[in-house]
Amino acid sequence: MHNIIGQRILLLFFILVSLTFGSIGSAWASSTTSEVPEGIVGAVCVIRHDNKVVMISEVITEKLALPGGYIDSGYNAPQTAIREALEETGLHVHVDKFLQYRGRAAIYACVANDPIPVTEFKTKSGFTAVASWSSAHFGKEVKQVYLINPFKVDGKNYRYPDDIVLLKKWLQQTPNSAVTYYHNLSQEVNPLHRWELSQMLTFQHWVDGLSSWQQTLFSSWMTVTNLPGEYGFIFTVLFGCLIAFGPVSFLRLSTVMLSVTMVASIIKLTIASPRPFYIIPALQKVAASGYGFPSGHTLMALVLWGFIGIQAYRYIKVHNPSAQLMRWRLGIMSIVVLFSLSQAVARVWYGVHFISDTVASLVIGSVMIAGFTLWINLDKHNLTRCMTNKWFWLNVTVAFGLIAGTTQAPDHIYLFSCVLTIFLINDYVPRQYQRLNLRYLLGLITCLLIGCSVILYSGYMLINLSNVSLIVLAIRSITIVVLITWILGCSSWFYRQTCPPLAHAQ
Repeated sequence: MHNIIGQRILLLFFILVSLTFGSIGSAWASSTTSEVPEGIVGAVCVIRHDNKVVMISEVITEKLALPGGYIDSGYNAPQTAIREALEETGLHVHVDKFLQYRGRAAIYACVANDPIPVTEFKTKSGFTAVASWSSAHFGKEVKQVYLINPFKVDGKNYRYPDDIVLLKKWLQQTPNSAVTYYHNLSQEVNPLHRWELSQMLTFQHWVDGLSSWQQTLFSSWMTVTNLPGEYGFIFTVLFGCLIAFGPVSFLRLSTVMLSVTMVASIIKLTIASPRPFYIIPALQKVAASGYGFPSGHTLMALVLWGFIGIQAYRYIKVHNPSAQLMRWRLGIMSIVVLFSLSQAVARVWYGVHFISDTVASLVIGSVMIAGFTLWINLDKHNLTRCMTNKWFWLNVTVAFGLIAGTTQAPDHIYLFSCVLTIFLINDYVPRQYQRLNLRYLLGLITCLLIGCSVILYSGYMLINLSNVSLIVLAIRSITIVVLITWILGCSSWFYRQTCPPLAHAQ
């Protein structure tokens, strides 16, 4: 059994590495046909306004960089610089002059053909943002586009720190591009969004008019109800579920969260609807990026609280049949509705989602809850049995892999890494649950905390050693694989020590 698991993990590692470096190799190979010196594989645009430069915040590396990318077959370096500037920033530019070669990239001075639309004041990131949500790579490769004074930003936030020294010379040689500052672009959205924007402004002004203690109470409640969409909260809930109810329950809850995340992400990329604060920057109260429809936080809150409510009701029904089930059902439903609606209100008040975004999320979430309820109540292929069925996880892995291969979105690749790991280690998960004694429980918690901390820290350190997006993507994916392997493998070992041998027999 241990040899099989080891072989599968090695197979997974080689798949991820082969895909990553195969992509890098194909990109490099295609670039060698361009009319540039040997070894030059990319082109970069420097777009200047006064002492500031247009930079992108990348999804994969989570760092700032100048717009640019690999030179594909059929493109020369200047054409690549123009193409990448358009795809990453949404700006139509032309190349003014060649600046220099930096590493394997050709640097060009570029000028915007039209005034660059820039926010009048700084966003929550601390920079002035460029209206770029219509660009091809927005939400997939690019989190946001900024107009930045590069000499006031910490070098560790740059993807290529050596550029800081060179930027002064590049800016001096790059012609100035015009900008137009905006505070309201509502004329560019549909009538429904214009109406919603006016209601959101009214709502925020109403809250601002409350007394100090009322504002504190309201904002505190919004902060609490906003937690279900935060990674830290999700990880904590999963960790608590694993400790309290075992690996199979952990897989059940993971299935719910993975499904919600994938559904929300696919719809976001398909609809490509901007967030309200992209239109009216003054609405923004918290950091957010990517597209807005639907609200992932609201969808996660409704499905998560709904799923927990269903499990709680089933537990009460089985272990306390004399209880007043109708009152329990109404009570649980009231709590689910309260927290879900509060989450929706929070996202609207924060200025990161339109009202219609949250309403759609509540509808989609209700459908998903109904689906999970039916799945739970099936006789043969119910949710619990599927969690320990490797063929189920194989089908999920294939589906997620096809989606990731089609969209090439980093989030989908990470989700694929999650389900692929679960499929590979599924045979080792004990099929039945038995409560751990205190000694084993403390041992499990200690091992999980130490192991997860070491894995996450190691992944973070490895990521900082590379500025190649595909390598960073591979490191993040492998970190996810190792993390889930440790969580499921470690917890399964502890529960196997407690469960009778027949409970986890193959």
